Amino acid sequence: MRHVIGAAILWLGLAAPAWGDYKGALTAYNLGNIDAAATELQPLAAAGNDDAQALLARLFDLGSGVEQDYGLAALWAQKAATQGNAWAMAHLGALYRFGDGVEQSHTLSYVWYRLGELGGEAAAGKKRKELEKLLNPSERKEADALIEKSLSGPAS
Repeated sequence: MRHVIGAAILWLGLAAPAWGDYKGALTAYNLGNIDAAATELQPLAAAGNDDAQALLARLFDLGSGVEQDYGLAALWAQKAATQGNAWAMAHLGALYRFGDGVEQSHTLSYVWYRLGELGGEAAAGKKRKELEKLLNPSERKEADALIEKSLSGPAS
């Protein structure tokens, strides 16, 4: 029993900084210390912090504090988006719209913009409306079906 409690305390002690340091990374980012922010964000993102994943995706997209890599931008945005991060959903919309790190797809771009909009990312709604004009009726139908499937949750 003592070993289980010790292991739990050790795990909590190691896991807590991974979630608690996001504010420090964000502060570094906001103060323009992008290199420090990128360094701090990587273990946080790897530990599953969706905010860190979303911001790290932005850094890889822009090449700020890290070497520009659209593939890694898409990877981290996807990880954050699947956890419900609305900003990451909107970011994925942009990546799919322009084919940065993913195969270009106006349908998937529309889907991610819509999901980001529903999650509270107002700018995603504006982008979705712009993109809507580019979709033909079958693409729009496919997009609506994907959105509906996403909103209905995992199949039981």
